[in-house]
Amino acid sequence: MAYRQVIFSGSRVLYTFAAAALASIVAACSGQPSNIVCDTNSVAGNSSQDCGSGGESSSGGASSTAGFANTGGAKATGGFQSTGGSATVGGSSTTGGQSSTGGRSQGTGGFASTGGQSSSGGNSATGGTQGNGGSSATGGNTSTGGGVATGGSRPTGGTTSIGGTGTGGTSVISSSTGGSNGTGGTRATGGTAGVLATGGAGGAGGATGTCGAPLAGQDPSNPLNPTYYLVDESCMPTPTTAAGFIDVEPVTYTYTSPSLGRVTATSTPTRIFYSFIPAINNPKDSPVFVIFNGGPAGSTTGVLFSFGTGPMTLHVDPSTQDSSPKSNPYNWARLANLLYIDSRQAGFSYGTAADPTNQSQRSAGYSQDNFNFFGDAADFARVILRVLKSQPALQNNPVVIVGESYGGMRTSVMLPMLLDPVSIGQSTQPYFVDPALSQEIQNHFATVFKNEGNVPLSRARIVRQFGWQILIQPGLDFSDQYAIQNSTACDPSYLSTQRLQAMGIPCPPTTAGQAQAGILTNARIDGTSTPALMTPASFQKLLGGIDPTTISGLNSSTRSGAYRLITDDSSTYPYAPSSWTTTQGILPTYDRYYIEQNNVAYPYFQITSSLTQLIGWYFLQNLLDVHTFITRAALDFVIIPEVIPKSFMAIDATNPVVSSVTIDDAQPAGVDRPGEMIFTYRDVPAFGVAAGTTRTVRFPTYINSAHPVTVYQPAEFFADMSAFLAETLPATP
Repeated sequence: MAYRQVIFSGSRVLYTFAAAALASIVAACSGQPSNIVCDTNSVAGNSSQDCGSGGESSSGGASSTAGFANTGGAKATGGFQSTGGSATVGGSSTTGGQSSTGGRSQGTGGFASTGGQSSSGGNSATGGTQGNGGSSATGGNTSTGGGVATGGSRPTGGTTSIGGTGTGGTSVISSSTGGSNGTGGTRATGGTAGVLATGGAGGAGGATGTCGAPLAGQDPSNPLNPTYYLVDESCMPTPTTAAGFIDVEPVTYTYTSPSLGRVTATSTPTRIFYSFIPAINNPKDSPVFVIFNGGPAGSTTGVLFSFGTGPMTLHVDPSTQDSSPKSNPYNWARLANLLYIDSRQAGFSYGTAADPTNQSQRSAGYSQDNFNFFGDAADFARVILRVLKSQPALQNNPVVIVGESYGGMRTSVMLPMLLDPVSIGQSTQPYFVDPALSQEIQNHFATVFKNEGNVPLSRARIVRQFGWQILIQPGLDFSDQYAIQNSTACDPSYLSTQRLQAMGIPCPPTTAGQAQAGILTNARIDGTSTPALMTPASFQKLLGGIDPTTISGLNSSTRSGAYRLITDDSSTYPYAPSSWTTTQGILPTYDRYYIEQNNVAYPYFQITSSLTQLIGWYFLQNLLDVHTFITRAALDFVIIPEVIPKSFMAIDATNPVVSSVTIDDAQPAGVDRPGEMIFTYRDVPAFGVAAGTTRTVRFPTYINSAHPVTVYQPAEFFADMSAFLAETLPATP
């Protein structure tokens, strides 16, 4: 990213943002409840709930199972301690952004950094000649991020045009375009003098040592000034459409398990599938959306990638079986670069083993060492960093985390890793220790902040890059959320109850009632996306033109060591159709190309009250620094949005953090779908926050939406998200 600026004024942040033109907006329905207030009297007891055998694939709401008693959370020094106390209702409401009324100092609890390390300067590029598709080198741009993609045509002339992306580090990338050499003899930047090329003289050598360096006229004496330095990116390739796999090696780390206590685990190797769509306008200077679904062990490619977010989208039309991709008028690439990630062993991601024919080796890949809240979040952190590294022009751009459902929990666990990387490398950290990830994150920020001097890495600096989260119907404190909504599912103050009543449908709705309300089953949604993804021509359209046969690691001949199942189960996980295997090849019976929801992996995620309260606690800590947007779908019976404030008051009952969480349906004024959630904090030394401090979450209502909002109301969601980013993202040139 060449330029990014944020200006702070007191506790309020002032922004401007050049947003894309918005489509027409559908007006929201009226008659919504106002000023819902939650306190400690709203909740009695805590339990846990398992979202059915298929994670979030269960439709029609979740049924409660025998939960785990809350023991007050695991006590840890400076961490999640149960101190008793009761909540008081109150606190002042703020109506704009995340303004603070109490002030905050850097805390040392949770994942907070207790000292930090100085970010090192890194080396700026010094030039060099670029390899190209022809016989003679030209121009002088430096090859970055792996080998430069070849295969472009080579006209005569001098200046080298970098196109495509090569293979860098552990990333295997397939790029949609190749580079070609332009004509003429213009001056190349950052390299040696061009060599004589067929048809014309090579360009003169450019100035060396400038790529990635700050441009002149900036003040390096104030490295904490919240301004991203202007950086020379002329030698960096423009981000291009890509899809492929990131190899995640075995990692030894320590985490806290509800059943096993403090565990030292070693994960097994995996290949994580990702796809990347560059921003339509100025991708080098646009933010990066990191997008994922939940489950846990659910596919991102099958939902958020397929419905309502990318350049092409699927439509669920009950009257037809048409699953062909259509152009999406609400393409998120109008706002940002889009990075979609499938979780371990879900979607197109798969595990690897030295001998996958050995069932015991496949079985070793299914354990809590691989499938727990912390290891899952660490997988995603590694993939994000490695994809950014493969796209050098994006490495210091703002990153917006977009998580759906369980993705809210993943976000809440992952952000503390990214915001306090030094802490997770320390053996005294109570819940998660991963020295290798700690170092990888610190290395990333050494590159991001290399022009800002030898200043200790701090949360205040890191949130300049990882300071935004958009959560779609999130699970946050899952156990309390489900316990509360199972006992209050038809509360008359809930929008879901009011919507059913208006349609004459009893609450809770039966399967027939859900159909009458227009709530699609997960089987219907999956029945639209899976056939499209398993049809090469359709998948290619959704990928932005990338031919699936060119993605290394996907077809049968390049997925060495791959496995998906311990034992064959073709009834639950069907084989790929012949339309796919004709070009990609037939796999062994223990392997699959695509799995929408991995029910083998799901049970290893232990959803207990003490652990999910800890995750809710992380959310409250993140909220102090991270701009937050949460959807409020009026027909969602998987996550009832009005339960979210009540679940946080359940946390406060045993671990006092917030004195009140309120919903204000009137703010912000003058928008089509107002709605805010206001959190008022207690005095929390672990967070470094003073009593009375508030944070405001944007909380718009989607009156006709069930759980996957992008399936039901993509236009309204796009409009609200655009406005949120316009208010909170830094300016772009």
